[in-house]
Amino acid sequence: MRSSGGASLHVLPALPYAHAALEPHIDARTMALHHGKHHASYVDNLNRALAGFPELQHRSALWLLQNSGEIPVAARTAVRNNAGGHLNHGLLWRAMSPRSTSIRHALLRGFIVGLILFTIQ
Repeated sequence: MRSSGGASLHVLPALPYAHAALEPHIDARTMALHHGKHHASYVDNLNRALAGFPELQHRSALWLLQNSGEIPVAARTAVRNNAGGHLNHGLLWRAMSPRSTSIRHALLRGFIVGLILFTIQ
């Protein structure tokens, strides 16, 4: 998150590796589109959903998901969907690594981390 005019906004994190780092399993164009468009849309939509609620703008995506009862009903679904997409993609980028022994291993690790986070909510 970053501060802008006093309000904290969620931001698209940089990938921890180059778009082409997962080739030949995932090509650079797919990574650029998925990160720069798909994940970015979750971040933009989350910020839009929180625009009318400055008291929530500084909260992390994880906090927003774990405390959905604190989100006004009018914004709850949009916040849940977009905070979830933002958080899941952040986990995905960290789970997929050019240093992994295989893409299957990286995806399995990402799935397990996501499952653990889902079950503790």
